[in-house]
Amino acid sequence: MADRLLIHYSVESEQPLSWVLVNEQGQPVSAIQQGTLDDAPPPAGYKTTLLMSSASIQLETVQIPTNNLNRQRLAAPFALEDRLASDIEDTHFALGKKLDNGLIPVATIDKQLLDTTLESFKQAGIKIDGLFADVLALPDESTNNGWSLLVTEQGGLVRSGPFSGYYCDRDNLPLVLSSLIKQAEPAPEFITLLHRDDDNL
Repeated sequence: MADRLLIHYSVESEQPLSWVLVNEQGQPVSAIQQGTLDDAPPPAGYKTTLLMSSASIQLETVQIPTNNLNRQRLAAPFALEDRLASDIEDTHFALGKKLDNGLIPVATIDKQLLDTTLESFKQAGIKIDGLFADVLALPDESTNNGWSLLVTEQGGLVRSGPFSGYYCDRDNLPLVLSSLIKQAEPAPEFITLLHRDDDNL
């Protein structure tokens, strides 16, 4: 029985949408379809989760010495200012729960892009109930000190932890992946590679 409509949205693609119905365990119960927003079906009563391309979302963790949620929200933009690709005023910040190591996961996205995206789906009759970076849909191998890597025609998605991951275009993937491994503490002991069967890596 379907529980949720899962939509993947890639801004840079000519066919930016893929969608599938999934059950409570996240397993697909329908065929995966592709197309544009005009092709996507209304959710027909299902809750809808949007997986947005990690090329548009930056995942970070930050140390903020308070458990007060309001203070965390106020402090996070300034704590991350040097790591952002755009100005604080142009960036939307979404904070997760503080981790056991004291760090707080933060997802950032351009405000205008976020507003435009949500409005486009609204105009198409699709209410988005949750939005996540697509890299977080990859298997989390970090409990076994590993990473997962999905290679697509456009680039690569690297999931390095429960709330951490990266996107890189395909041409620069070997160089970026090597750099990420060298900077990682600890370095991954293995990387699970995911790709299409007909992809000649």
